Amino acid sequence: MKGALLMLFVSSICFIRASSSRCPHIAVKQNFTVKEYVGTWYEIQRLHTAFVKGKCVAQRYTLQVDGWMKMVTQKMLPNGTLIAYEGDIAPASVNETAKLQFRAFKLGHPAMSLQDILEFSFNPYWIIATDYRNYSLVYSCWNAGLRLQEYAWILSRERHLHENTTNYLRDILSDINIKKMIISDQDGCPSQA
Repeated sequence: MKGALLMLFVSSICFIRASSSRCPHIAVKQNFTVKEYVGTWYEIQRLHTAFVKGKCVAQRYTLQVDGWMKMVTQKMLPNGTLIAYEGDIAPASVNETAKLQFRAFKLGHPAMSLQDILEFSFNPYWIIATDYRNYSLVYSCWNAGLRLQEYAWILSRERHLHENTTNYLRDILSDINIKKMIISDQDGCPSQA
């Protein structure tokens, strides 16, 4: 009986601790303009994501008639096969135009697993910093039940970004564990994204 009570007590402490995890407060880009943001962005660094693995990761944004953006993310597998994900990006906040939300699905693969459906529902997609011509810093965080889902991307208009700019963007993310950032491989990629 004491063992069961102890187990219940420890479990409740773990539940309270896990459910109290919150996304850090990170300011978004002020006066964000979607029209200036559209075009191709190359992934320079990212926090680990289960759905984007591979090299030559690029995102192409196009403005839709309804004001939403369409995003096509392309990556190259080790065997050279190109895979694409298409998604919709919509405004999430009237007052903060850089607070967006996205949902994505794998092109050419209509049969998706339950895991894919859960991962590809609408999720935060916040533009933290961008100069529209060279770099962009995107952050996404939400509480998924008992765990925190946290993603970040450093993007560039070119396949490589100057180290000073990368360090500047990493400094903005000081509230998250940037040691987990992965450097994206942009070498030996097709000329078109």
